[in-house]
Amino acid sequence: MFGRRRADVIGRPVAEVMPELAEQGLVANLDRVLATGEPFMATALPAQVRMGHGAPLAERHFNVAIQPIEDVDGTRSGTFVYAVDVTKLVSAARAQECLAEELRTNQERHELVLTATRELIYDWDIASDSVFYSDALYTAFRHRRGSVEPGYRGWVKQVHPDDRESVTSSLMTAIE
Repeated sequence: MFGRRRADVIGRPVAEVMPELAEQGLVANLDRVLATGEPFMATALPAQVRMGHGAPLAERHFNVAIQPIEDVDGTRSGTFVYAVDVTKLVSAARAQECLAEELRTNQERHELVLTATRELIYDWDIASDSVFYSDALYTAFRHRRGSVEPGYRGWVKQVHPDDRESVTSSLMTAIE
């Protein structure tokens, strides 16, 4: 149990083995399950725990299931606790949320700059042959959204026929 020796845990109350859980009110969940017979379930339950005898308190997150143990006659004699440490998953989810928020913020800034400057932006992702056109491009050339063919071929069609060969040749040289 969190880095403790078996002899230090067996037959002893949880509140005695891990007083930090009692201080946080978490042992009350065991008592409630024992008193009512209703299971307790929690996802990413935060708890300050010592991951070994004498170790400092550390915040960890656990998926927890507490079930009553019932005798044949229906009396409850204890609880079964199953807890899985999901701290790394919680940390990863938080990091992902931060990255998503940063991406949203950057996207908003990008859109503000495009709106404020009215720049014509054509961004071609060569690997996927996908294209981003700024709103100003549609306005300047009076295109309707969706009317411009995506990708390289669509762009080439926009180049004046007299200039296509030299422009596409120059582009291919730059890419190589």
